[in-house]
Amino acid sequence: MTRLREVFEALRPRLRVFRDDSGVELFDLPDAPRPGADVPAPVRFLPGFDNVLFGHADRSRIVAAERRPYLVADAALTVDGMVRGLWKIRAGVLEVRLFAPLSAAERAEVCREGAELSRLAGVDPAVRLVRL
Repeated sequence: MTRLREVFEALRPRLRVFRDDSGVELFDLPDAPRPGADVPAPVRFLPGFDNVLFGHADRSRIVAAERRPYLVADAALTVDGMVRGLWKIRAGVLEVRLFAPLSAAERAEVCREGAELSRLAGVDPAVRLVRL
């Protein structure tokens, strides 16, 4: 979005301001929860074209550059805050295509979260994990 500098300058006294590794200012609500860097982010099944993936000029904090082209057609799976695969419901089953193997704990968490997503979608709660 463009021309927001005036808006953020007006809000600055009410926001918490941070800087990223490149020195770019980041804004947040003062009372928003901010877990420590050692707290893993939960598994998330993001829908296609989700703002988390497409709403930032620099997406390197969530997706590696070589994986970005895959996000055009499919929805993304994040594990510990990084895109680790793609997902789609095919023939009534949630199929998760992984970029690389997951640890046993990550696999279990993906299957648990995937079963919840499947139930919400009204499909078989089985989750099929495959390699891309």
